[in-house]
Amino acid sequence: NVPYLPSERENFEKGINVLKNYAEIVPSFAEPHLIIGNLYGNNRRFAEGRPFIEKGIELYKPNVSDAQRIITFYLAEDNYQAVEPFFEFVSESDPTNMNTLFDLAHIYAFNGKDEEAREALLTIQAADPSVFERDPSFVQQYLGN
Repeated sequence: NVPYLPSERENFEKGINVLKNYAEIVPSFAEPHLIIGNLYGNNRRFAEGRPFIEKGIELYKPNVSDAQRIITFYLAEDNYQAVEPFFEFVSESDPTNMNTLFDLAHIYAFNGKDEEAREALLTIQAADPSVFERDPSFVQQYLGN
């Protein structure tokens, strides 16, 4: 994803500038800031992307699309503590999505919240245990099955 050629870098910067202009036109929208942050994050330029993510979070009105943009950045950055509340929001927004809950269980585990991870896995076990095929060793660690 990193633009190596001068023309790619130039196009990347042009795209960033278009989004910055969009952010100025609609200053109360989180979306352009979050998109810019993720463009930098996709290029492993987290220090440059973080201020845009932080501004997006400041303007954030809970919705799944923006939460997913925040999740994308923080997961790319391996920032599991920061991603947790947004993952919880997305999971709570669609409680039937066991794949999202399974991902949240992993986030809990990364953050040392073993009981929360176990509770999430028990919920999945009751609703759709086929999800466990994604990572059986993780499930075994918490449920012993």
